[in-house]
Amino acid sequence: MTRIHFLFSQRYFWFKYEDKYWTAENPFPVGIHYLFKDTLTSLRPKICLVSSFEEASEAVRQMQMQFAPVLSDHMPWLFGGGGSDADSVPPALGSDLGTILEVASEGDEDVCTESEVADATDAETETEESLSHDGRPVKKSTRSM
Repeated sequence: MTRIHFLFSQRYFWFKYEDKYWTAENPFPVGIHYLFKDTLTSLRPKICLVSSFEEASEAVRQMQMQFAPVLSDHMPWLFGGGGSDADSVPPALGSDLGTILEVASEGDEDVCTESEVADATDAETETEESLSHDGRPVKKSTRSM
């Protein structure tokens, strides 16, 4: 089961690594590349590392095709089948388990900065300082539940 996770992790890494954001002037952080590779090889010394997004995508596709017969029995909607199970609800966004793209719209006004989130959190939970039995300061929440 962990082999599946490592395949998807490698595909995600290479998706990010090959993003058009990274250029010759703005290269992908080499430390992250080595950290990812070292982490995988230390967890699974015999792991077969892929060297590109296309190679990782092909490995994931082959793995999905290997498990397709089993999955089609348990989740027929995944392959476009009807299925009569009342509990089997197809995913709302389709059956593609691809990498999620991180895209921000131009008109996103509801995006908060970290300081705005911190200010809102501080305003919601006011605290009152007191001393514990051994003299250390302890913050108690004054917000009623």
